[in-house]
Amino acid sequence: MARKLLFLAVIVLPLSAVAQSFHGRVCDDGGAELPGVSVVLQTRGGSVVAFTRSHADGTFRLSVPEGKHADSISFSMMGFKKTVLGVKEYRNGQIVKMSEEVTAIREVVVRPDGIRAEGDTLNYLVSVFRQKQDRSIADVIAKMPGLSVKTDGSIEYQGQKINKFYVEGMDLMGGQYAQISENLSPDKIKKVQVLENHQPVKMLRNVEFSRQAAINIVLKDDAKSVWSGIAELASGTGLQGSTKWLRDVRLMEMVFGRKLQSLSMYKTNNTGKDIQREIQDLTPFEQGAPTENGLLRNLSLGTASVGAQRSRFNDTHVVATNWLLKTKKEDDLRLQFSWLYDRSRQTRSRETVYLDADSSTIVDDTQGQSRRNEWRGELCYSANRDNFYLKNDLKGYVDFNDSEGRSVLNGTSSRQEVTPRKRYVVDNFKMIRKTQGKNSYSVASDFSYT
Repeated sequence: MARKLLFLAVIVLPLSAVAQSFHGRVCDDGGAELPGVSVVLQTRGGSVVAFTRSHADGTFRLSVPEGKHADSISFSMMGFKKTVLGVKEYRNGQIVKMSEEVTAIREVVVRPDGIRAEGDTLNYLVSVFRQKQDRSIADVIAKMPGLSVKTDGSIEYQGQKINKFYVEGMDLMGGQYAQISENLSPDKIKKVQVLENHQPVKMLRNVEFSRQAAINIVLKDDAKSVWSGIAELASGTGLQGSTKWLRDVRLMEMVFGRKLQSLSMYKTNNTGKDIQREIQDLTPFEQGAPTENGLLRNLSLGTASVGAQRSRFNDTHVVATNWLLKTKKEDDLRLQFSWLYDRSRQTRSRETVYLDADSSTIVDDTQGQSRRNEWRGELCYSANRDNFYLKNDLKGYVDFNDSEGRSVLNGTSSRQEVTPRKRYVVDNFKMIRKTQGKNSYSVASDFSYT
């Protein structure tokens, strides 16, 4: 009996692992491929676990996110009868045939769907996916099928990073979109749009194919072109018996219109929360003039196997302001500036005992303190039209980082000091113009001083 149970365990476990990924092809009764079919994985109660659409050749592929469970897979398309299969019945690679269906409708009751497809655009209604504990739109996006939010703040669609993050069709943040996704309240947002295979340059949309998607935030009518602000202050002491005074502050102003958009903020905390990621570039797809990496870095002693928020002893300040103005010719002028100050302390004690004849012991005590003082600026002008594209992006960076530490090895003390410096100015220029017929020419230049 024990051998039979062991045999069953070996067989069942691999099958359950394989069942977490599904792929196949959808066609009609005559065998013709059906593109644009909605393929949905659902729980027994009808909750959506994963969603995709069939490609031009009728093929599809989707996976069950970690920690989720699906009971059925459904196929639906206008003009065809909906097909629902149990997960246990479905076999990867099989062909799903859908029968045509015509229904005469006398009375129509319109109810909003959580996900609606319009061409290459998927519309996710925020009201369907939002929960009471969600404080930012990033919390809601993380619950939307096909979308995920990573620990660094970047957003992925179907496993690939997005290449643009728009608000009302405008690119205010460039690659620093975590400032919006981590701070914009879901109360202000009507829907999140996924623009599949998004080519940001209008002239190239039928020339160069893009595999990345873009996100567009559609605001509610009462949130458009309205100045709003946030002021939050939290303070208290640390663990029991600790005299350290903790703080977490957020001050923000923002406006999102069709001609002007702006977001400015000041954040500070010493609780271990990582707010540095909000001013990092999360869309490193565009080519540009390279900058040299520094030869030295601040000291790092490594972290324990616990969450970063529990192991960081920090004092962080972030200031950022972002402005986007539409010119009379509908071109974009974007200005961004940020400042980061972060001071972190680390202490590590390690003892190694060698069980040989004399039982040697090595005791290593290390302490370190790092300071980051970084300034960034960007001025970008872009014209994105059907027959003309121009972009000039000027960036600058300077830091005053330094770190120091002391290591004691079996009573012998060593002092460490690192003063890395990195400064650069980069200008990237690109122009594409369409001539008569289907011809075009382009001019590009890159300048970098490091």
